[in-house]
Amino acid sequence: MNHDDANVALVFGASAGLGRALAEQLAQSGYHLFMVSRTEKDLKALSQDLSLRYSIQACYLACDLSEEKPESIIDECKKHFQSFNLIAYVAGYSSPSLDAGNIDENFLESLAKINFLAPIKIFNALVPHIDINRPANLIFISSVAAVRARRKNMVYASSKRGTEFYMNALRHFFAKNSPQTNIQIYRAGYLDTSMNFGENRMFPKLQPQKAAKIIENNLGKNGTFYLPWWWVIIMSIYSTLPWPIYKKLNS
Repeated sequence: MNHDDANVALVFGASAGLGRALAEQLAQSGYHLFMVSRTEKDLKALSQDLSLRYSIQACYLACDLSEEKPESIIDECKKHFQSFNLIAYVAGYSSPSLDAGNIDENFLESLAKINFLAPIKIFNALVPHIDINRPANLIFISSVAAVRARRKNMVYASSKRGTEFYMNALRHFFAKNSPQTNIQIYRAGYLDTSMNFGENRMFPKLQPQKAAKIIENNLGKNGTFYLPWWWVIIMSIYSTLPWPIYKKLNS
């Protein structure tokens, strides 16, 4: 089935957490969905639920984003939708205790793949298929960890920062070639997801549903945003701490 004039969103990392909440928020707003994640059981249940509740077409592909070729994802998407005008890369993985100092090489590679190589390969492959004749949005979920280098989350934060740089370069490309295409980068703080389950955090956790609503409200804008907004104050202080003080922080 083709939806030539409909809003169609591709959501990567859609089966849980913020990705799931964003898929539901977009479906509620009338977007048809093509969802990609690793767990087929969760994707199947989610697609059936969203299709039934919001009368939209919700399709999915279960795969390992760090290994799947983007062309295969596009081919599967094209079976259902001729074009799309929203791409959201929400997938990511971190393990601060393992991502510090001398990191296991296999683990280092897996972190770099899912947080850096996968998103830029996917966005690169999808760019030619975006409908440039109407407004489009590209969304990348980064992290406050990307603001300043620290002894934990070394590869994760570096990968997120590198992908941010790529997305900003892509924004510059679209400014000339497709002015209606907007890019939003989100530096997320603590979200109330399985990644933070049982962890005591210094700052409050944001509910994924609230984060998804914020993302939807920002469609049509360009820029880097914080989730929630007050992280910009915290990270402004954090990023300007003098080195003699910063090096003593246990973070």
